Amino acid sequence: MPFTLLSRLVVAVSVLLLTSTAFAEVPVETGIIDAFATLKLSTYAFLGLAIATGTAVSIYRYKRGLPSLWIGLAISTVLSVVLYQIGAWAILDDTAKVCWIMTDASEQLISPCAQGRESLANLIGLKSLYTTISPRQILETGIAEPIGPIAIKFMIYFSLVFVAVAVTRLLQILTKK
Repeated sequence: MPFTLLSRLVVAVSVLLLTSTAFAEVPVETGIIDAFATLKLSTYAFLGLAIATGTAVSIYRYKRGLPSLWIGLAISTVLSVVLYQIGAWAILDDTAKVCWIMTDASEQLISPCAQGRESLANLIGLKSLYTTISPRQILETGIAEPIGPIAIKFMIYFSLVFVAVAVTRLLQILTKK
């Protein structure tokens, strides 16, 4: 009996702590960075789901004697992009969505927007490669010149397509042996 009373007390205190932190005031800058970090982690999960689905369909079709190579690759590629779009729509709030059109370095939210976007674009290291090849200038505000939203989107979509195709193809080869 004391164990259940103690466990109920622990659960009650945990619930109170969690609900109080859920409604805590978070600065806009932190919210933007956290939203992009959440989207980045979710994108890895979306890629895993898309790759698993494309590989499973490919294996199923292969065992049935049907063409399987392109179907599996197409499913994993399209599903990864669609799941990313749905995740971005659901995870990013209106403030974070503004980051996709913000290009002026004098904007107040450019620093957290640039940090969030560039972290997301570094899914497989493309942003790091880009900044190594093309170093950026440091602005008078002390931050590096942000990469444009179009370049960031290209890096994200290229990463999604590349990883989906490469890993699905690798798994197709491994499962056929």
